[in-house]
Amino acid sequence: MALIDEVQGHNETWRQLMSQLHADRLPHGMAFVGPAGIGKKKVALALAQVALCAGDKPPCGECGFCIRVKNGKCESVLSLAPVTANLKIEQAHQILNFLSLRSLAKRRFIIVDDAMSMNASFANSLLKILEEPPDDVHFIFLTQALSQLIPTIRSRLQSVRFLPLADQILSRRSQSEAWMIAAAQGSFARLEEWNSSDVTELKAKAISALGELA
Repeated sequence: MALIDEVQGHNETWRQLMSQLHADRLPHGMAFVGPAGIGKKKVALALAQVALCAGDKPPCGECGFCIRVKNGKCESVLSLAPVTANLKIEQAHQILNFLSLRSLAKRRFIIVDDAMSMNASFANSLLKILEEPPDDVHFIFLTQALSQLIPTIRSRLQSVRFLPLADQILSRRSQSEAWMIAAAQGSFARLEEWNSSDVTELKAKAISALGELA
């Protein structure tokens, strides 16, 4: 299956990315900006799948590239996230090592999750490669707000905005009560928090207490 078929919402953002890709104008540095838990990483991987697909009508979802991207095992896609609190210089070195290898694909993608957690050493290690990126390389930094990125990194990226998901999309994926969906503010991650056992128990206690007061 093509990853884009699993993405909920973001139709206009996807159309813009496809227009840039097909015109061979996809930026080498992008910041996917929007709330957590709305599918930014899924869109980033779907974009990589389309760009790398070896089928006649990308994304075919069946070629080796499509399958490996979906399974997180593609040699042309490097995905990083903080191991502890921050993205550290060791992970920046991992990016540089990845780029030093010869690529057999027409493009390569580096997806950095929770990019707002990068420290100065991580950022400084990437400045030169972001200033003069290879033609076939695309960086995608995922963040909740552009202002959270280190300025020297932010200035080298094109912002791609992601809006919160519509309540209808959340309700199709969950049997949650209406107030939970509204409180999630368009985020699957927040909705999962509201459905956690701790919140469910707290809600039951609150309802019980209100009943006693009444």
